[in-house]
Amino acid sequence: MKKRILSFVLALCFVFTLIPAAFADSETPNGVCGDNLTWVLANGVLTISGKGEMDGCDFSAPWHDYTDEITKVVITQGVTSVEARAFADCPNLKTVVLPEGVEDIEGSAFQNCTSLESIIFPNSLKSIGYSAFDSCVSLTNITLPNNLEIIGVAAFYGCDGLKSITIPSSVTMTNEAFGGCTGLETINVTADNSTYSSENGVLFNKSKTALITYPAGKTDAAYVIPSSVIDIERGAFAYSQVKRVTIADSVKSIGANAFGTCANLENVEIPDGVTSIGGGAFQWCSTLKTVTVPNTVSKITYWTFLGCESLKSVTVPSSVKTIETGAFWGNNSLSDVYYKGTSAQWNAVEIVKDTNTALDKATVHFEEHTHSYTTAVTAPTCTEDGYTTHTCACGYSYKDTYTKALGHSYKSGKCTRCGAADPKYIAAPALKITTVSGHPKIYWNSVDGAYKYWIYRSTDGKNFKYYDRTSKTSYTNNATNVGTLYYYKVKAVKAVDGKDVASVYSNTRSIRCKPAAPKLTLTRSAGKPKLSWNSVKGADKYWIYRSTDGTNYKYYDSTTKTTYTNNSTTIAQRYWYKVKAVKVVNGNNYASVYSNSDFVWVSTKAPTLKITTYKGDPKITWNSVSGAKLYWVFVSTDGKNYYFLNETKNTSYIDKNVKAGKKYYYKVQAVALYNGTFAIPSAYSYPVSITAK
Repeated sequence: MKKRILSFVLALCFVFTLIPAAFADSETPNGVCGDNLTWVLANGVLTISGKGEMDGCDFSAPWHDYTDEITKVVITQGVTSVEARAFADCPNLKTVVLPEGVEDIEGSAFQNCTSLESIIFPNSLKSIGYSAFDSCVSLTNITLPNNLEIIGVAAFYGCDGLKSITIPSSVTMTNEAFGGCTGLETINVTADNSTYSSENGVLFNKSKTALITYPAGKTDAAYVIPSSVIDIERGAFAYSQVKRVTIADSVKSIGANAFGTCANLENVEIPDGVTSIGGGAFQWCSTLKTVTVPNTVSKITYWTFLGCESLKSVTVPSSVKTIETGAFWGNNSLSDVYYKGTSAQWNAVEIVKDTNTALDKATVHFEEHTHSYTTAVTAPTCTEDGYTTHTCACGYSYKDTYTKALGHSYKSGKCTRCGAADPKYIAAPALKITTVSGHPKIYWNSVDGAYKYWIYRSTDGKNFKYYDRTSKTSYTNNATNVGTLYYYKVKAVKAVDGKDVASVYSNTRSIRCKPAAPKLTLTRSAGKPKLSWNSVKGADKYWIYRSTDGTNYKYYDSTTKTTYTNNSTTIAQRYWYKVKAVKVVNGNNYASVYSNSDFVWVSTKAPTLKITTYKGDPKITWNSVSGAKLYWVFVSTDGKNYYFLNETKNTSYIDKNVKAGKKYYYKVQAVALYNGTFAIPSAYSYPVSITAK
């Protein structure tokens, strides 16, 4: 009785041990995220499954209550996008797995995932949205896929762990896509990118007229901007470690925040010719000591020198008429302002006083010299404003009476006035056409500047519709009907200012879809060549070609079947065959390319065996086979494994090497001879058997 009670207690303990596990499984966070996707969080791994776009998973993502638990995100095959803010603010997320098929990572998708170390982008990815990986400070290495087209504003902003980036050929992006990446040392661009270029790790536009990004982690103390540069883009040097920058005389504009937070910048030479300095261009350059504003600038923009606490002196030309809000806010060390004009001119400058109090505390030094000017008129060009330069013998000068640039007058891709290339012009490709496995294949020359091509199709040669796009210079149209005549045109496309610009149409090419080539198999039937092949979609019949030397094929016959036995042959002769599939349209034949070729030797028919005994030994006899010169006899003791026994010119054979009581099986081949020496055996006869006596 005690044993029974103990067993019952132990059973209860076992049951109660299992119950918590069952409840634990039922509490695993899971649910839906959109019409076609589901999610589950188990052991720190958040898995998204289903088909189509992620939807309804942004600010209200159902797993946002578990962000601290998520260490890995796995998105399975079938999902095509990552929604905006879907995984933002997951502090412990380290790894992301994205499948092929994902095309878009939307804005702020992984923003502030500060532990994210690893993500592999699929080749299918086409766009990375704004702030998608903003502040992912643990991300140390990424490879941008070749098919990527767009990188949004601040997509990788503040990713301090990144050391090097390579921009693939198809990408367009905003200026500050990699802004604030204080560890970034090098930006490389593939040679075939039509929008960007790089030199010594610095990012430019393709023509190097605009400096886009100087990597913040680059350790060079000094940098000389190339003479081709006209524009220093917004945020170009922001957060960089450079101490001295020499700006080329070619530069006309310095963008907003261009040198913002360059904590080591001590000296920058701004040449005359710069007409625009954007807001906050030098803000928080805490070691900058002196600045000379060029005499081509008419205003000092808001926040230009905000927080430049070491700035001691600034030289201001008389061309400056306005000093905007906070231009010199926080410049506590500013002691001297050297104004290239009179006190009366200085007093006429419009200064926002309450945010530029540093100017009131500094000593302003005037040029009370009375200038005597000579004038020179510079005519406008296509790209440059015209102006009048007034120059005093003392060396001071200023410009006024500006005339707007004429602008380009483009024709056939070039300006008729200056010869400059039209940035929106792209040549049309030259189109050719052929077939691959019966399907139209169009191909064309690579067009300079093109990063993709638009394909247009028509079935009447008049009404063309957009059909597909490709980055390659060839395209096979597999979705076609055999016998249909298709027409094609192509446009080359390049990116200009983030927008697609297309060429005019290429020439038109047409081709009728042919059947695919059959796949030929060759055997023998009663010694005769037997051809067989797969049924080809759209084929109405098949043409058979024959050769006796393997080189010179001639049309031989036609059939609607997928098999053919060639009865008109010569024994001991070798024949080669090929087949074409044929579609008939309006009485015209449209044939595929040849199938594979194959050959077979024509043999005799197999003999028919009989078996008896002669003096107790097996005696095999057979019919005389037309064309046979001799016969091969084979024996087996198990009916499976046959061994060559003898060769004879007779139509019978007595096997004397047998043991009484043992069963023997026999087969015979009739053998024809090519040139009297080369043996061509028939198929085996049907076997016969007998037990030896």
